[in-house]
Amino acid sequence: MLIKSSGKKFLFTVWFGERYDDDEDVYEEKLRLFANDQEYDSIVAALHNWDYVIAERFSQRLKIKSYNLGMVRLAKRCNTLCLAKMSGKGAPDFTEEINDVTTVYGMMKDCIERAFGEEAGKPVKHRLNH
Repeated sequence: MLIKSSGKKFLFTVWFGERYDDDEDVYEEKLRLFANDQEYDSIVAALHNWDYVIAERFSQRLKIKSYNLGMVRLAKRCNTLCLAKMSGKGAPDFTEEINDVTTVYGMMKDCIERAFGEEAGKPVKHRLNH
């Protein structure tokens, strides 16, 4: 993977790959939309309501968005959650799967916040600055 050294581009390349290499503005717009989506919250709410069909539906949506943005790790975790539901597992049985989705989703949201939030461009403790 080629690592570019200019601010946002470096962050995108490291975390999300090269999917929007020719149009960073479109990529940035899609990432900002992703940061405000409701799929993850809907998955959690559905699981709290024991509605596994809705949880799977929103997990599928999050998986598709993740793949489209190059967030393959998150997409794979969402797919694992979908497969767990399809195999007949219930909430106590797929705690590990939802925890994996939660962890990776949190990392992606944090990365987007670092790229576009109020602190964007400022040095972050314990992070390489280029």
